[in-house]
Amino acid sequence: YIIAKVVRRVVTALLSKIGIDSLAEKLNDIDLVQQYNVQINPSVIVGSVVYYVLMLISLIAATDTLGMPAISNLVKDIINYVPNMLSALIVLIVGLLLANALKKMVVATCQSFGVTSAGLVGNFVFYFVFLTAMVAAIGQAKIDTDFVKNNLTVILGGAVGAFALGYGLASRDMMANFLGSMYSRRRFRVGDVIRIGTIVGRIAAMDNTSAVLNAPDRQIIVPLSKLMTESVEVLPNDFLQLPNE
Repeated sequence: YIIAKVVRRVVTALLSKIGIDSLAEKLNDIDLVQQYNVQINPSVIVGSVVYYVLMLISLIAATDTLGMPAISNLVKDIINYVPNMLSALIVLIVGLLLANALKKMVVATCQSFGVTSAGLVGNFVFYFVFLTAMVAAIGQAKIDTDFVKNNLTVILGGAVGAFALGYGLASRDMMANFLGSMYSRRRFRVGDVIRIGTIVGRIAAMDNTSAVLNAPDRQIIVPLSKLMTESVEVLPNDFLQLPNE
């Protein structure tokens, strides 16, 4: 017990000094970890694992001295299982970091395209990758995951299908405007005077979803999908004179 405690302190201090705890900063910033108020400290975790392994080895020696082979064999099986547990933990941590990195990438990409529900899409990607990593970690721990895999495949397949269908229906107008921006940027530019139906105005600004038209008496915001679905007439620049021109 004394040796195990000393070794735990040495291992914890050594790992902390070489900077392994910097990984915990990234893990502790993940929303899922913060939600459950869990503080992950790799140096403490590894030190505790070393402590309990040494205690189990001492237990084997003690039970052999007492002539208890059944208990000794049980403890040996537990020690032999420790590498599987550690590898499963590493797979889970890597999966968690990868899921969080992909979430940030997806959110940033969606926000750059003007997608209003970027957070929802990012969370869906995060939990999809995290659940996949969790199944892989359970398999690495030598736990039979056939039942879990079969049911999780059905659940994830249904969730992906429902999400794609629901999000696709809900974002039809947004996607139409996004496609319209790709079409419009090649044909219209800021400063052009255009007529859409009864609306006449000079393009003052364009983003991924809409165009801002300046008219003599007002400012008009036109969804870019209208530039694809309706007839647009490009007028001479001197056709429209605005008060500030």
